[in-house]
Amino acid sequence: MKLGILVVDQTYKQHLIGFSKAALAHGWTVKVFFNDAGVQLLSDPDIEALAADGVAMGYCETSANRMGIAMEKLPRCFKKGTQFQHAMMHQFTDKVLVF
Repeated sequence: MKLGILVVDQTYKQHLIGFSKAALAHGWTVKVFFNDAGVQLLSDPDIEALAADGVAMGYCETSANRMGIAMEKLPRCFKKGTQFQHAMMHQFTDKVLVF
């Protein structure tokens, strides 16, 4: 099973972590895309730790620019992208959660 998670609001951090870890524990593949205010989680070490657990993560460059995120300081685990990567996540996952 492939799970996609779209994060548009930083207040759902614990949901993101919980669902990601549960999916990984079941042997699922997890892909996360950060958009809108969700990009504010990119500087959170708890979110970065998910990448070490095997979660693939990307973010919208336009949203990051709008929110003043210093993209050059982000860890390499976060892949800069556009809405095309967001759309690809929807196409190539079995289920998508939106937080």
